[in-house]
Formats: sequence, structure tokens, C-alpha cells
Amino acid sequence: MHGAEGAAAGTSTAVAERAVGTAAAAASWQPPIDPSFEGTWIKLKDRSSSMDPALDALHLTGLPRRAAALVRGVAIHLHPRAASAGGRRRRTSSSGSSDKNDDDDDEDPLLDTEFEFAVFSPLPLLKVRERYVIDGPTNTARRRDLRRGHHVARAVSVDGGKALRLEIEWPAPFGGKGTDVFRINERGELVISSELRLDDGGRVEFFAVHKRK
Repeated sequence: MHGAEGAAAGTSTAVAERAVGTAAAAASWQPPIDPSFEGTWIKLKDRSSSMDPALDALHLTGLPRRAAALVRGVAIHLHPRAASAGGRRRRTSSSGSSDKNDDDDDEDPLLDTEFEFAVFSPLPLLKVRERYVIDGPTNTARRRDLRRGHHVARAVSVDGGKALRLEIEWPAPFGGKGTDVFRINERGELVISSELRLDDGGRVEFFAVHKRK
């Protein structure tokens, strides 16, 4: 086999082996938060707080306010995804000791977990779909108040994976910071506890309780 052909064959083999390694890693992937967060959740309006104080703080009126008030629930998905460039982990032997072979082919790809959630409402105007790598870098998403622009946020696992906190910041007009904490209560319901801290000094707390569809 000529040199070029040998190099091509070697590259193909390496790519195939890495693909197999990635598939194996995905099969054994475990998210850093409780996997029971996944699913479609229906909002229980009679057990949730009013949205009016939050909508007032954000100065929402008209159709955007109506769309926010009519939110029916959320859908949550957890996805494995390749870690940042260069992320590899050393394979371990059955005894738990690290394999000292320096060949990169003896390493498995690291997998991060992407948290995706979407809000659904009978009004198509409200299309909220956000994705964040848990315990990863910040990401941008469309402003939730439907004004032009984006917010910046990151997702953090808390309480040993029993809850997830979104830390959000958005610019003027009516800029501020906020948090959403997702948690499954003792009744198996999803509770999202939120706080808004506006740059003008306003502060609002509210929560929404959901049952699994």
C-alpha cells in the first residue's frame, strides 16, 4: 500500500474508532441532574402564583402580556452532546486505575448535557425555546418579554442534581437579572420558582406548579 493510501486508510480507521467511542459514551451517558425532569408538563394555574406582578414589572401590555398570561406549560429535554473542543477522558481499567497509554485512541470523548426547554401557549406569538449546557458557558436566547434583542443565561445544577438553576441577564429597556429554579417536589410535580431583579430597583418573585402530561 502506497504512503498516501496508507495514511487515508489510517485516518478512516481513526474516525470510525472515534465514532464508535462516542456512541459508546452516549449509551452510558448520565445527566448531571435528575432525568425525571424530562417530559411535557402542564401548568396548574390554581396552584401557581399570579403572573401579573412580573408582567407589571416588565411593563408588558397588549398581546405580549396576554401571551405570557396564557402559558399552558413547558416541555423539557436533556441531550448528550460532545464536550468543548479537546475534551477527552482517560479510559480506566476494571480496577479503576487510569490507563497510562499516551495514545489518544485510548481515551473516550467527554459528553456534556444540554438542557432544552420550550414554553407552549395557545398564542403562536409566544415561542420560547432555550438551550443551555448544564454547568457550561453562557448562551443567548430571545428575550422572553418578546421585545427585540436577547438575554444571556447559564444553567447550573444544584443540590446534587436535584434542581437546576438558570441565571439570566438582559439589557434595557427594562433590563435586569433573574433566576429560574426547576425542582421536582415530593408529589412528583415540577415547580419553577422565579425571581426578577430589575435595574430600576423592582423585585418580583413568583412560581408555577406543573403536573406531568
